[in-house]
Formats: sequence, C-alpha cells, structure tokens
Amino acid sequence: MAGRALLICLTLLVLTEALVRVPLSKVKLTKKYKNRLAAEHLKTKYIKGYKPSNLAYQEGLNDYENAQYYGNITIGNPPQPFRVLFDTGSSNLWVPCHGCPISDLACDFHSQYDCSKSSTCTDTGEPFQIQYGSGSMSGKVVDDVVCFGPTPSKGWCTDKTQGFACATEEPGLSFVAAKFDGILGMGWDTISVDK
Repeated sequence: MAGRALLICLTLLVLTEALVRVPLSKVKLTKKYKNRLAAEHLKTKYIKGYKPSNLAYQEGLNDYENAQYYGNITIGNPPQPFRVLFDTGSSNLWVPCHGCPISDLACDFHSQYDCSKSSTCTDTGEPFQIQYGSGSMSGKVVDDVVCFGPTPSKGWCTDKTQGFACATEEPGLSFVAAKFDGILGMGWDTISVDK
C-alpha cells in the first residue's frame, strides 16, 4: 500500500514538472486604437479594392453605457447622415426608410433614408428581413453610396452599388429608445442575411 502511494506521488510530481505555465496579461487598448481597428475593418469590408493602411484613420465611435457603440455614416448623394451601431455579431447594414408607417415608433424617432432625395439611389424592391436576439426589422434592399468618416469629402465611400436594407418595419420596443438609427454589421460575410 505504501509503495502504491509512493508511485502515485512520484507520478504526480513528474506530471507537475511537465506542465508549462504561460502567464496571461491583459492589455488595455485605448479607445482611439480600438476605433482605428474598427475603421480599417469596415473599409476593408465595404470599399472594393481597399488595402488596409497604417491605421491612420479614426471613425469616432460613441459609447452609451458600454452597450451601444455607434458612429456616423452618410448614405446617398447628396449625403444623408445616420448614426449606426457598429455590430460585430451581424453582417448587414440597415437604416430606417422614409415612408414607414406612423405606428412604427422606432422608425419615427430616428433619421430616415429617402431614396428619392439621392441621385445615386437604385431601389431594387427586393424584400429583406432580419431577426436579432433583441428585435427584428423588415424592409427592402436599396443600392447607394455609403461613406465613413468625418465628412464624405474627407472619408471613404463605396460605389453606388452598395446594397443595404431600408427598414419599413421595426416591431416591438427594442429600437425605440436606441441612440442609433440603424445597424452596420461588421461580422463575416458568410453570416450575412441574403448575402
């Protein structure tokens, strides 16, 4: 019995010597650096042929209670401004659409995209809907110029074939009190709804 206990102790001693401990340390990234990383990702995803730069660009995200990170974009020509939530869990861009029903409070309380006011808009009429864990939206797909940055002239813009969803219904209360107008998905293309 004592021999067995000694064998177990020796085995445990050998195993503990074989363990390699790798210390972990948390690196605190500055808000400015996080913004630059997000901006580079967005430009790489949404601007055809864009090659990442030296991270010299800053989008300027706003933080609401560590739950909503939103920033400004413009859509159309002339530009229509929107505040969008930069969402890493989805891959679609959508904003409220002009002409949504008066009963849709979420749409009424936020900026609305108007295709008729943009010289570069193409209304595809293709239906679109998406379901999130906290809410949903439905509408139609529209193509137009989407710009990131302080102003369209100092930012980065897609061409006029950038598709996005124009929301005509945002049921429930999820988006009513939101600090943002719509959502800009930063996730992989493979998880986007309707490509």
